[in-house]
Amino acid sequence: MVGSLRGAVVLLALCIVAMAWGTWVEHRRGAEAAHAEVYGAWWFLTLWTLLGFNVLGALLARLPWSRRWSGFVVAHLGVLVLLVGCFLTHRFGVEAQLPVFEGREAHAAVRESDHSELDLGFQIRLKQFRRKLDPGGAASHYSSLVDVLDRHMPPRVLMADATIALNAPLDVVDPRDGRTYRLFQSSFSGPWKPGDPGFDQLARGDRSRDQIFLSRLSVNYDPGRWLKYVGSVMVCLGIAMIYYLRRWLVGQTAAAWMLMAIGTVGVGQAAESSPVDWTAWQRLPAMSEGRIVPLDTFARRAVETICGSETPTLTLPDGSRRTFSAAELLFDWLAHPKTWENAAVLTAADPVLRRDVLKLPLVDANGRPLHHVSPKDVENCDELVRLWGLMQDRAKADEHFRPSPLESHIKRLIDAYDRFRLLTFTPDADKPPPERFAARLDRAAEAWRRLAADVPCAQRIRRDPAVRQSMVQAGAALQKLLSLAHAEDMSRRKLEPAVDAFCTAGRRLASLLTNPSDRVATALAAELLRQTSELQMALYDTGYSLRLVPALNPGALEANRSPDDDVSPWLSFQAMIDGDATRMRNYPQPELMAVRAAWKNAVDQTSSSALARFADAVAALGHAVEPARQQLTIQNRDARLLAETAYPRPGATDRELLYNRLDPFRWAWIVSLTSLVALLAAVGRFQRALFWTGIGLTVVAQGFTAVGLVLRGLIVGLVPLTGMFETVVFVALYAGVLGVWYVLWPLWRTSTVDRSVSRMQCVLERRVFAVAGAAVSFVALALACYAPATVMHRNLGAVAPILRDNFWLAVHVVTIMMSYASGAIALILGDVSLGYYLFGRYVDHRPPEPCRRLAEFIDTTLRITVLLLAVGTALGAFWADKAWGRFWAWDPKEVWALISLFVYLLILHARHVGWSGDFGMAMAAVLGAAAILCTWYGVNFLMGSGLHSYGAGAGGQWQVSSAMALQAVFAIAAAFRCRIERNTP
Repeated sequence: MVGSLRGAVVLLALCIVAMAWGTWVEHRRGAEAAHAEVYGAWWFLTLWTLLGFNVLGALLARLPWSRRWSGFVVAHLGVLVLLVGCFLTHRFGVEAQLPVFEGREAHAAVRESDHSELDLGFQIRLKQFRRKLDPGGAASHYSSLVDVLDRHMPPRVLMADATIALNAPLDVVDPRDGRTYRLFQSSFSGPWKPGDPGFDQLARGDRSRDQIFLSRLSVNYDPGRWLKYVGSVMVCLGIAMIYYLRRWLVGQTAAAWMLMAIGTVGVGQAAESSPVDWTAWQRLPAMSEGRIVPLDTFARRAVETICGSETPTLTLPDGSRRTFSAAELLFDWLAHPKTWENAAVLTAADPVLRRDVLKLPLVDANGRPLHHVSPKDVENCDELVRLWGLMQDRAKADEHFRPSPLESHIKRLIDAYDRFRLLTFTPDADKPPPERFAARLDRAAEAWRRLAADVPCAQRIRRDPAVRQSMVQAGAALQKLLSLAHAEDMSRRKLEPAVDAFCTAGRRLASLLTNPSDRVATALAAELLRQTSELQMALYDTGYSLRLVPALNPGALEANRSPDDDVSPWLSFQAMIDGDATRMRNYPQPELMAVRAAWKNAVDQTSSSALARFADAVAALGHAVEPARQQLTIQNRDARLLAETAYPRPGATDRELLYNRLDPFRWAWIVSLTSLVALLAAVGRFQRALFWTGIGLTVVAQGFTAVGLVLRGLIVGLVPLTGMFETVVFVALYAGVLGVWYVLWPLWRTSTVDRSVSRMQCVLERRVFAVAGAAVSFVALALACYAPATVMHRNLGAVAPILRDNFWLAVHVVTIMMSYASGAIALILGDVSLGYYLFGRYVDHRPPEPCRRLAEFIDTTLRITVLLLAVGTALGAFWADKAWGRFWAWDPKEVWALISLFVYLLILHARHVGWSGDFGMAMAAVLGAAAILCTWYGVNFLMGSGLHSYGAGAGGQWQVSSAMALQAVFAIAAAFRCRIERNTP
């Protein structure tokens, strides 16, 4: 068995089963159980040891090595080097966690294997933990500023002001034993702020800190690190030498990368059906979901949520029907909110919901289906309110609650109604303030109580009359607000005096409690001022508002603000248009009045020129408010955030507006479908014309896809491969490119296999490659465009901090997605082959003739899949080592990536043994694609755990499971027919 190919196949199969079992154990019982019962078990280590001996035997059996075995030798020596490196890491390596609080030192790390203490020969003093937040509150980056000290008394500084950040570890030599430990920024907790439980204990009486973080550093000693790096490179190089050490490989790889780099931009814009030119309105900068977007993007998201489509066709109260653009509809909602109360605008197309719950007709007088209801229909439906209450109660009682189809439609309708109400809120003096006001009042009350409960602050209040008077005034205003908030006739007019008094007292306290040596008191007073200011603006802010200019809001620009706080650095539309003089006194008054006058004019006229004047007035206000923003009193100023939330330069939103208007991926799937039809129809007398038409359309489709990806990358500033949507789109792009390259390859190779056959005939014989590429491209793009948002998050938005590294996104994710695209093409070829096995004509018990040629094509595709999978998996391990200090952690994503590679290697090895013939190649394509699907979709959407949990999602389980079940039935049926035909006498 040692050194034999049959033994290798058996061992690879056992490794696949063992690793799959390990991920199942982790999913059911957690990572510790998986490591104890599988990955760290003696039998699992024995299995890998046997695999190493098998590889060693295969090398020794071929001594002396000839030149033609060079690729084989390099790859298998690489496996041995890699396994030796893994053994050294397992036997002598150290993985531990070192928690350290700001202002303190720590030297006792905790081993992850057995939770025992690791006493380091040095200590880490955390001088400052830095956490950067996006405008929306999501963490974008975090790092630790540390000093490395020895263990002497007093300690000597070994390294001063060193930074440990994501994807930027720090090497520290232990002075006791000379080991080099690598420290990684793992995670953090906090901040603890004055008034939080435990703050005083952590601060130890130090009043110079107004917040305390806990930084968790990974401590890693890996004696096998470089062996694993060298071994991985050797494996990848060896595979390339075995399969692709030919001139055409260089051209093929270069062509794929060149297409990604070029991106041809050809854009057309459809004419607006409305006589009004909405461009000035659409391109207005708006703050949404933590970034500055064109108003058009905000409008599209809002209208899609409310109406179910970005360009809905609505039935107006007078019975007429009209198709609206998102920007136009948003303008009309804001300009004339009362006219839409009885208009059918909320999405409600489900027949059961309309008939049994809302008691509304399904069709209009002309027999056309009705898909929308009005806000009044929702408000007046007691049955809907009752069912919604029951759903909420069930969801609270059962953490595994799954809504029925009707309940899902009810939730969608309620979400649409809530979004419409929040968006069209009018700050009428006779109405209660938005619900957000109550949450802000609770936060403001808690800030006042924390200030009063702090012992040094209480002493200052008692001995300083001015502070005491302001505190009493704030308390009186707060008490009045709390009593008014529980009154049935609460209205804005009654709340405003008490809110203003509370804010005035908070402002006075903040000016009095400004002692540089007592940052705790200063922070408590500043927090009270921030919350009272937010309370004022909450009278005009629903939390979901159109925001067109920056706000004078110091709390939104604090470096230590809480991520769960919905404070926004930009002003709500309602405050900008209707905010009273008290709340808006600090804003540039001439520019503010000009905006209000321009808005009134736009509402009255609704003309292109009026909209342009309003856009100019908003821009003038946005720029005029910047000097006041720079002068804001901010405790912990975040200069980066201040710059990112400033009003942008002219034209800053044009790229995204172009992306929205072009809608490149919709055009890409339409053109891909057309190309697929042309390629399938390329038979008979029009074969060549249809073939070249299909090839041309495929290239056009990939051009649209490339343009879309390039635009997304330019908008966000990251390689556009940070989510499921973008990776699926990239697979579509590369699959189309690869299909065209494979089919046209005979045109530029140096010689043909059979000189009696023309190059064009060879190309037409390989038409199935183009069909496969177009099919993968079409299916992937259609899924990307129309799959549920929980599966395909199409919006441009926040990205996990670990992914904000363009280098690793470009080299690792691109390579992995290229392997997935190649595997998808192999799947299509495999299904075509299985179709011949199932429905084709057998002659003398031999399978249909096309099966042999298809097996060669599948083998060609699988080889590049194996190479790309190996390179991508190795690069992923390198990235993990840099980011987390772990070359390999048996994380489910890592394990299934390795399983995918092993599945392909198993089939390719079995083919050399003779266990897998032409039919085996078709099955290899299917099994490999199934493994890739488990890696790509299953780990994140079904398991949702591990180090890659930031990519978790939901939805599509039944659809994916059904597709896999149908694929399995199809493959089994083909195998059954093939076996019967071959064994029939």
